[in-house]
Amino acid sequence: MNGAIELSQKVDLVNPLNIQSFVCVPLYVISVFLLIRAALSWFSFKPDGLMATMTGFVYLVTDFLILPVRSRLPALSVGGTQLDISYFVVILAVYIVRAGLGC
Repeated sequence: MNGAIELSQKVDLVNPLNIQSFVCVPLYVISVFLLIRAALSWFSFKPDGLMATMTGFVYLVTDFLILPVRSRLPALSVGGTQLDISYFVVILAVYIVRAGLGC
């Protein structure tokens, strides 16, 4: 019918795909920032350089997830070094939530 909606068709005002994408997109963005944070942690940059500014932004975006876990979870002693596993716990939790939602 020329673009008109028939009365027999239901109009779904709350589409579950839109709600799912409303949650999945931020989780995906956080996942990307967490992976970037992991890669950036292997390098050191000049304090006044562009990469240091970008690294600071990535840390700012991801710290709200990592810092609470880090304060409650002690670092593991492996040989003579301390291994901070808070990052791994957070990235695993984000991926579990994404998988549970079907993202």
